[in-house]
Amino acid sequence: MIDVFTHSSEYYPSPVLYPITDRGFDGIAWPTSWFMALNYAALGIAGLWLWRCSRGAACAAPREVDPVQGPAAPKP
Repeated sequence: MIDVFTHSSEYYPSPVLYPITDRGFDGIAWPTSWFMALNYAALGIAGLWLWRCSRGAACAAPREVDPVQGPAAPKP
């Protein structure tokens, strides 16, 4: 479903509900400059976050859960 929004009507229009209708969706083409920059920026931010987490930086750590009492209360 996400791929539907990344094709313009000029290049490979995606028919969303193909068996029912042939209507497509006029989305944003990949070579659009601002969309490409946004895509690479999001990939870069995700990559930096993963790199920092792999080096032991402060990332969201899973909380300990007691199977009987449930999640532990946050420590003050």
